[in-house]
Amino acid sequence: MGGNAFKKNKVAQRRIFKEEIAPTLEHLCSSLNLQDFDITLGDIIDGLTGSTGKKNSSGDIDIVLNNTAYLPFKKQTKSWNKDVLLRICERVEDYLGEKFYSEEGYNACQINILWPIVDSNEYIQIDFFWGDAEWIKFTHYSPEENASNFKGVYISTLYGVLSKLRKHYQLFDDSGNEVRRICYNYDLEKGLIRNWFMPKNVNQKISKVDPDFFETNTPDCPRFIRTSYINDPQAVVNVLFDNNVKVEDLDTFEKAWSLVKRFYTKEEMKTVKENMVFHLWKHEKKNFETKEEFVNNFDNLLSVL
Repeated sequence: MGGNAFKKNKVAQRRIFKEEIAPTLEHLCSSLNLQDFDITLGDIIDGLTGSTGKKNSSGDIDIVLNNTAYLPFKKQTKSWNKDVLLRICERVEDYLGEKFYSEEGYNACQINILWPIVDSNEYIQIDFFWGDAEWIKFTHYSPEENASNFKGVYISTLYGVLSKLRKHYQLFDDSGNEVRRICYNYDLEKGLIRNWFMPKNVNQKISKVDPDFFETNTPDCPRFIRTSYINDPQAVVNVLFDNNVKVEDLDTFEKAWSLVKRFYTKEEMKTVKENMVFHLWKHEKKNFETKEEFVNNFDNLLSVL
């Protein structure tokens, strides 16, 4: 995401306006004969994620192709094998040339292409992701334009910070240093998972370790189930907040922050804010002259919530 995969390509690139998205994607589907891979224009439109189509213009187009076939308790949806990403690249090479696609992100289940904007001599970057569509749409969600003062990255960053506050176990040494921790970790592509942390060697800081290693070296700690990734958005919301909170209750950062105030202590909220500033600064430093300016702006926005 972000539209920066083709900086060295000499062709003219620009933002795409909302009204240009559908015809440009229709041109993409027909020109590459994506129906050969059982991909329709409807599948592409349904796979749009992030802020694409929600604002007057977009810097790129993000599309997720579902990798999850039908499972109990999940709605039945179309799904594709990972190599469909490579097949799309092959079609782009045949149609435009080798400089108009990138497979560099394939191991991370992503490809990037440059595609001509309809009725234009300029191009837009299109990112294809292969993953659990329901989960990726949740983690890369962005509110409608004018619905919020905060971008979607604020919501996903908040979830990541909150997950680490859901500690199952924590141990400190005599000096007050944390030496053991079991907590959740929030992965944008995979889901929520329980992790174990401790020093791997003497005089080292704590880091993620194998649960068996942790338990062998922490015999008094309660045993916790090794869970696979939790990638049901509603289940994750239940973990981070409460069983009565619904995914649709979190469609803006403002609403999510109001729930943080409801379910977390003042001390925890202080930690949440500090960690959010740390993680968000890399996204926002291009928009502010100094980190202090960013922090003051964030404080001002939070003060009215």
